[in-house]
This record gives sequence, C-alpha cells and structure tokens, in this order.
Amino acid sequence: MSADSVYSLASKAFPSYDNGTIIDLYNVLIAFETATHPAIFVNIIVSILGVATTSIHIYILSRKSMLKSSVTSIMIGVGVCDFMAVLSSIVSNILYLLIEKNEKPDPPLPLPSFYAYWIAVVIYDLFRRFSTWLSVLMALIRWIVMKFGTRRTFRKVTMVSFGAYVVLGTVLAGLPISGLYYFRYDIVKVKDWVPWENCTGSPVIEKHTLYTLVQSTLYTVNDGIIGKIFQLVNGIVSKLLPCVLLPTLTIFLIIELQKARKHQRILNSSNNNLTTTVTEKTTGLVVFMTVSSFIIELPGGIIRVLQFFYTDLGRLATSVGQILNAMFSLNSALHGFIFYLMSTQYQKSVSRVFRRKVSLPPRIIVAHSSLHLT
Repeated sequence: MSADSVYSLASKAFPSYDNGTIIDLYNVLIAFETATHPAIFVNIIVSILGVATTSIHIYILSRKSMLKSSVTSIMIGVGVCDFMAVLSSIVSNILYLLIEKNEKPDPPLPLPSFYAYWIAVVIYDLFRRFSTWLSVLMALIRWIVMKFGTRRTFRKVTMVSFGAYVVLGTVLAGLPISGLYYFRYDIVKVKDWVPWENCTGSPVIEKHTLYTLVQSTLYTVNDGIIGKIFQLVNGIVSKLLPCVLLPTLTIFLIIELQKARKHQRILNSSNNNLTTTVTEKTTGLVVFMTVSSFIIELPGGIIRVLQFFYTDLGRLATSVGQILNAMFSLNSALHGFIFYLMSTQYQKSVSRVFRRKVSLPPRIIVAHSSLHLT
C-alpha cells in the first residue's frame, strides 16, 4: 500500500488529529484490530455453545419445581435474552466476516445480506440491554424480598407473575432506544462490481453491486450532534447506569445476607439453618449474575460515553466491543453450569429432566427354606 493511501486511511480514522500524529495512531489502531480480530471467531464458537446451553438452562428454570418466585421468572427472562443475543451474535459475526471480503476478488454479498447483518446487530444490542437491566432489577427485587419480605405490602413482589411483569416492562421500556439504534446506519451502493480481468471463477459478463454501511444523514448532520447525543445517552442508560446500580445492589445484598446469618445464629434452629442455606444460595446466584454483568458492561459504557467527546474512537470501540461481546457470550454459555454448581434445587431439576435416578444399593433378598429329613 502506498504512503498516500496509508495517509488517506489514517486521516479518515483520526480526522481530529494533526498530520504528525495520525500515522502513528493509525499503526497502533491496525495492530490492535489485528490482535482483537480472532475474538470474532471465538465469539462464533462460544455463541454456538451458548445457544445449546442456554436452551437447556431456560428449560430447567421453567420447570414447576423451580418456578416458585419472581426472581426465578426474571432469571428465565435473562436466559431468553441471552439466548436471543448469542443467536443473533452468530448471524451478525458470520455476515461481518463475509462483508469484510467485499473488496476481494470474490463476488460481493447481495443487498439482503447487509440488511440481515444490520438487523442481527440491532437485535443483539436490544437483547443484551434487556439482559443487563433484568440483572439489575433481579438484584433489586432480591434485596426487597430479603429486606421487607415479611411485610404484607411487599409479598406480591415475591410472586412469579410479578417477575413476568418486570420482564415485560423492561422489554417495552427498551424498545425506543433500539428503534433509534436501527437508524444509525444506511446501506448504500458503492459501485458496480465486475470480475477482475484475470479472474477465472466468474464469467466476464457477470456484474454485481457493491454495498456498504455508512452512518445515516440523521446521525451525521450538524457535525454529527445527534449521533453524539445518542452515543452519550445510550452509553449511560445501557452501560454506565447499570454498572453503578449493580455493585451498589450487590453490597446491599451482602449486608442483608450477613444479617440473615446473624439472625440464624441467634435462633440456632435446624429448620432456620436450612432456610438460610437456601437464601444464601439464591442470593449467591444473583450476586454472581450482577458482578459478571458489571465486569462485562463497564468498559463498553466508558467507550460509548467517550465517543461523545472523541469521535475518533469509533474503530477502537468496535475492536474493544468484539472482545466484550465474546466475554458476554461466554458468560451466557456458563450460566447453566454455574447454577448447577450453586443450587441444589437446580441439580434436582436437571436430574428429573434427564431422568437420572440416584443409585441405591442393591437389595439382597434372602430366602429361607426348611429341609425335612425322614
């Protein structure tokens, strides 16, 4: 690639920087993109595993023996969101790799493939946002149950139907942001594609249209102020605000858990010991889900908010997002395994579903007979 071409690409990647800096920044960006690109392949593999494990996880949680509280119904909602997210991740990442080849000698992808790619990206963004906020609300409800569960006013909070309403309300509240997210990009024609002169794989007369995605006019007008505001609001609402609430609620849950342990020691009752153990395991599962969501979502939220002030972070944000997306898929794929390790009730439900009976020692039947000698 010529020096002029490199300079042109560097100028597009970092339009806000001076000429003496952009080449060095561009080289660093290319090195980072090259290092993070394998995360796409990892994400596809992990997402395929996640589709299988999350399906089983949802099925186990929906069994009557498990479906006993609002927290469980919200966990099902998180599972469904994770399933849709990893499924759309498979589609979007495969199409992304194919779109990357559009400048190669192979015929480019048709227009429907670009729409399929972008719709898959929007669906992924939609359900990942739902999953994060449901984790927040699950932690909040668990804290309310532990703090005020004995009061009649708050008893409805523990009901399965209440959790279902929380899931539905979260979905309806998050739809407007995803609707705006869809209009971030337009699919436009770049040029007509024809086979190279020395190409032997396609007839010379074969022609295709080369398409690409560009930021829409809505998001670029007036120096992209609408796009910047959307990135700021989306970063705060979808990432940073949950990341503030998640550790706060986790601390509250741990405090209530310590109070429950102290109360149990005072009562010193075996029945209360069993109840406290169940409470600890349920709270432990909620804490695990909140902490894992916090770790995954915080870096993405910071990057999105910074894009409001530094628009040159676009490509860097994409590369960071590829790593975080792979982490999200791995976290989703492991939920069922973590639940199995931490919940006795979950283990019993898995055993019932797969008809794994606890092996009992063989029964020995001793027959007594009498011999009469004459």
